[in-house]
Amino acid sequence: MLITVDPLKYYKTNPYIRLISKGIKIEKLFINQTFRNKIKNLYLVIIFLLLLSCSKGKEKPEIVKVTVNSEIINCFEMFEVDVVCNAVYSNPYDYDQVTVRGVFYSPSGKTDTVDGFYCKNFTYTPPDKWPVSDGSHNWKVRYTPTEAGKWKFQILCQDKNGKVSTIKLKYKCLQNNDQGYLRKGKDNYLQFDNKTSFFPIGLNIAWWNENLITDYKRWIDSCSQNGINFLRVWVTSWGFAFEWNDTPLKNYEIRQDKAYFLDWLLEQASSKDIYIQLCLNNHGQLSTIHDPEWNNNPYNIANGGYCEKPSDFFTKNEAKKTFKNKLRYTIARYGYSTHIASWEIFNEINNVDDYEKNVPEINRWINEISSYIKQKDVNKHLVSISYNSEIFQPEVWNMPTIDYTQLHYYMNNDELEDIVYNGIQNYLAEYKKPVLDAEFGLCSEEIDLLSIDSAGYHIHNVLWGTSFSGAMGCGISWWWYNYIEPAGLFHIYKPLSEFFRDVDFSKNSYKPCRPVCFTTEKTDFIIGPAFSTFGKSPETNFTINPNGSITPPASKMARYIFGNIWNAEFKKALCFNIKNNQKTLFSIHTSFFVSQNPILSVTLNGKNVLTKACKANKIYNIDVPVGNNQIFIDNLGKDWIEIKQFSVQGYSSAIKSYALKSDSSVIGWVLNKNFNYGNIYKKGIPKPIKKAMLTFDEMSDGIYKVEWFNCENGKFINETNSRATNNHLTINCPDLLWDYAYKITFHSK
Repeated sequence: MLITVDPLKYYKTNPYIRLISKGIKIEKLFINQTFRNKIKNLYLVIIFLLLLSCSKGKEKPEIVKVTVNSEIINCFEMFEVDVVCNAVYSNPYDYDQVTVRGVFYSPSGKTDTVDGFYCKNFTYTPPDKWPVSDGSHNWKVRYTPTEAGKWKFQILCQDKNGKVSTIKLKYKCLQNNDQGYLRKGKDNYLQFDNKTSFFPIGLNIAWWNENLITDYKRWIDSCSQNGINFLRVWVTSWGFAFEWNDTPLKNYEIRQDKAYFLDWLLEQASSKDIYIQLCLNNHGQLSTIHDPEWNNNPYNIANGGYCEKPSDFFTKNEAKKTFKNKLRYTIARYGYSTHIASWEIFNEINNVDDYEKNVPEINRWINEISSYIKQKDVNKHLVSISYNSEIFQPEVWNMPTIDYTQLHYYMNNDELEDIVYNGIQNYLAEYKKPVLDAEFGLCSEEIDLLSIDSAGYHIHNVLWGTSFSGAMGCGISWWWYNYIEPAGLFHIYKPLSEFFRDVDFSKNSYKPCRPVCFTTEKTDFIIGPAFSTFGKSPETNFTINPNGSITPPASKMARYIFGNIWNAEFKKALCFNIKNNQKTLFSIHTSFFVSQNPILSVTLNGKNVLTKACKANKIYNIDVPVGNNQIFIDNLGKDWIEIKQFSVQGYSSAIKSYALKSDSSVIGWVLNKNFNYGNIYKKGIPKPIKKAMLTFDEMSDGIYKVEWFNCENGKFINETNSRATNNHLTINCPDLLWDYAYKITFHSK
């Protein structure tokens, strides 16, 4: 539909002129010749007065043409309005100079006002032709109707000389089966507007590698084929950012191709029903240390910006105002999409320069920016932020404008899934919000991933382990372009997707639980320090329990043991209490990093048993006798030791299980603990575990159906029945080489 609009012809003061919605025709209503002459004379007077007014003052903006993508549209589909208008401005991307907005009136009486945006037009010819532009521009207004029925809308244009608007125009919205936008559901899971649950099975694909079109098409196709429904994408200077040092601040003309590419990516993801967590800033932009980009940042005063140092970005009013302009443009252009899962304000914000010195200021900035997003985004997409480790920032995580918390874990620990699982438990308990492990991986700078774990064992185990942790989705792996794709590991995700396909988190109140595991075989008990923040350990005294658990959890244990000279304010020895009925070996595995001249000191039951200059990537063993034992681990040197893990030889059950339990059902995962990347790399594929059992407490008495699934291919294996008595249910596991998933449902009394 094309409507040509002349402001002189649609003022509400002239009720005899109206727009015909199905064409460009302007229709006048006449009753008789006398009335015709009166109207004509009135019309000429109006024109004369308006021209006189314009000659005495500045001209108001003019809306010249309005075009919509369709007169009839489905619910939750984009309604797009192209607008041609005349206005006074030097920079059409600056909302302080000129704004085009849409006002939308729903059938039920709700009114939404959304910003429009100025853009360069591109043409893309599938399948992989590079988009081209003829240099033309126009304004667009994008809106997603959420109700079926007859809608009305107006287009407004405002510059320094005034404001004009169209009359209310019409379009129709049809009911369909679209699920709507993602929201927080009950029990810290996600659901759509129609209450259907959504469980993110995701992957980081933050930027393209060589060619945007071919890379992202290939990756998205691989994701879709293997059940991946969630991607984390960054807006970076080398990627989708439409403002950087080659553009003036608040002027996005030079990088309009980047903005168009993000349009294209959203369309690609939407066509495959994949949802995107869009990360709006990466830490390097405000860092001179971590992936430094500050010297090229347009906010840097050296590049014509407002900030003498990175931390000024969070406090300078002009910097905040300019950033909000970019947010307005981002929300106006992409906020229509139901396939934007969430806005991530900043990736690893604690990696910006002088973070620790500016925590209060940065927290205030987070609150201001997240509140601004909620104000401007009429579709109320979820909002979050991330840190590079397990950062306890209650002031941020408890903000009502931050919808879910995030964790990032990079550790070369044999049982990485335990570390991530425990971190998730901490966050669920502390903040009562959905939580997502948005990045995990082995530290590829330290090891060759393709050599040490070409089969992706650690990814498989973390995906399954985190899926039964109470997190809102599975852990989100990193290293997509230099590990997952080269190793051909997309297939790992498909069985997980198949298993969760019919799990409804909106109907079942699932809570994480840990069944008791029984086996006749024992294996090493691995303790992975999971508090990765560089600083004092939250807890220092731990008890290793006979059932193969540790109290407090290892998520309260820091990865670093500090020395006496540098960072000495963090120094505190670790203490382990252990009761064992046979002699064992306690091992300390150092990571790939140690600092200057650390000296490892170990005291067993009050007697020093080891004092040695500590090296990176080494194992130090202590013989532990039968009985009650206490082990102190200290650093007598100058600076810190980083710990990969501790282990107690032959101390725990050879299996472990994570599960989610509702009133009448359990879903879970059981793993042969010897089947991990480190053990396989050193010793090869382990032997199967036989005669393993799992026991669940607080189960109503009766008969339960137990279904077993193969985690390598997602296929059903077999079904058995087990009876719960005295509120305890014990099930027998099939012979366990690697892992199985299971579903337990109440059958009958």
